[in-house]
Amino acid sequence: MATSGPVRQRAQRPVQSLTLPLRVLFVVSEVYPLVKTGGLGDVAGSLPPALMGLGHDLRLMLPAYPGVVDGLDQPLTVARIELSGY
Repeated sequence: MATSGPVRQRAQRPVQSLTLPLRVLFVVSEVYPLVKTGGLGDVAGSLPPALMGLGHDLRLMLPAYPGVVDGLDQPLTVARIELSGY
């Protein structure tokens, strides 16, 4: 295949390694096995444990669906938001 000029190559960025653990908050609408309607639930259920296994500090926040809250041993309320008209 012929080219119209010299081929440009992308500059490679150096890979930076993190030495400190990350503090990550996952805010999702679903997480397997509590609530799952699609692929997001799978990712939200598997990625946090994988990152924790690498030494990172992970928290997960999802809406307080009644069926989920009823099934938890010690649910923790971190915020309460009231919307007028709902």
